[in-house]
Amino acid sequence: MKYFFLFCILISATVNSQNIVFKGQLLDATTKDPVVYANLSFLDTEKGISSNEDGTFRMYLNEKYLSGKSHISCLNYQDTVFQASTFQNSIVYLQPKNEDL
Repeated sequence: MKYFFLFCILISATVNSQNIVFKGQLLDATTKDPVVYANLSFLDTEKGISSNEDGTFRMYLNEKYLSGKSHISCLNYQDTVFQASTFQNSIVYLQPKNEDL
C-alpha cells in the first residue's frame, strides 16, 4: 500500500510540473550572423543557459518561468531584457555596441 501511495505522489508531481522546452536563436542585428556564447538568464532565479556556435539555445524548464523577465548579455552587444514568453521559439536580434576610441 505504501508503494501505491508513493507512486501516486510521483505521478501528481510530474503532472503538475508542466515542463516546457525554451528555445530560440540569437543573431546580430546588423550582419544577421549568429551570436555565439551569449548568456541568457531568468531574472531573480538561478536559471540560465548560453547560446552555442550557431546562436541557438535550448533548455527544459517549468512553464512558470515564462511569466518572468529574461536577460541576454554578450561581449560587444547591448544587454537586453525582455518578457520570457515573447521570446519563446523565436529569433532575437542583438544590437552591437558601437564604441568610439
